[in-house]
Amino acid sequence: MKAVMWRKYGDTKKALSVESDIAIPEITKDNQVLVKIEYASLHPGDDHIMRPLMFPIRFMFGLFSPKNRVFGMNGSGIVHKVGDSVTEYKVGDKVFTDSIGLGALSEYQLVTDKRCCKIPSHMSTKEAAALGTSSSTAQYIVDLLDIKENQTVLVTGASGGVGSSLVMLFNQAGVIVTGVASGKHEESIRKLGANEFIDYKKTDWANDDNKYDYIVDCYNTLNSKGIKTMVAKKESIYYHIGGNAFMSAVWASITDKKVNLLTYDTNHETMKNLVKNLEKDELKVPIAKEFDSLEKVFDAMDFLMNSNKSVLGKLVIKVQQ
Repeated sequence: MKAVMWRKYGDTKKALSVESDIAIPEITKDNQVLVKIEYASLHPGDDHIMRPLMFPIRFMFGLFSPKNRVFGMNGSGIVHKVGDSVTEYKVGDKVFTDSIGLGALSEYQLVTDKRCCKIPSHMSTKEAAALGTSSSTAQYIVDLLDIKENQTVLVTGASGGVGSSLVMLFNQAGVIVTGVASGKHEESIRKLGANEFIDYKKTDWANDDNKYDYIVDCYNTLNSKGIKTMVAKKESIYYHIGGNAFMSAVWASITDKKVNLLTYDTNHETMKNLVKNLEKDELKVPIAKEFDSLEKVFDAMDFLMNSNKSVLGKLVIKVQQ
């Protein structure tokens, strides 16, 4: 099969290669599912682990070189084979995957039955590829915070995969949402469900006088002192998600109980809850850009690493031609 192989740590062209003679994974455990991948999507975590941006990541993926060789966490496609104990899926079902074990940027991905989920009935496999880690993380946050109707939440990085999903899901729950992103995305983010919008290029949202019950920060640029000052001024409970300025949030959380770090690992119940909520109102995650083959992974990764907050939604790569 054709796959994007990850044989070294480093920048895209050093770390990744597209190869055509890779063996199709074999089911070796009763709870495994082999998925014929049609589309895959990129996640900021792909960049974080590829280089890697934080050294402890090497303890997960290999100290000197990656041990999980096929790259990509999130894909969607058709169930090709199932293990003997798998009852939730059958051959031919359409599913999306969310696997820190990687393998999505290939023609076939092997996952356990708890790291995939049937796609929403109103979505194509292309649209479902945009779900994965980002939308599942958003659903986890919504479930965890259990914010009540008419409470207020500020979502930074509202144009990203997690942020755009949060805007939709919070709005669906009756929460009053303010989204922070580039001004060119205001109309789109309001359509996703934001009641208010802040252009971070024009307004210093961290230091204005607005108050919120919760702040979910998907793109932190503040140091630890800045986080604590903002939380006190806005009288908010703060949640940090993502890799940006991670250590600033760590230090702030040690001395301020209102500062919290959010981490998420694939949870099957969260994935199913996400599908249920998306189907309820036929919600879809925006796709920022589509790349038409695995060979375009280099362009896609460069776009991911350099676009910062300038795009709305997810990057999707077509796998099957």
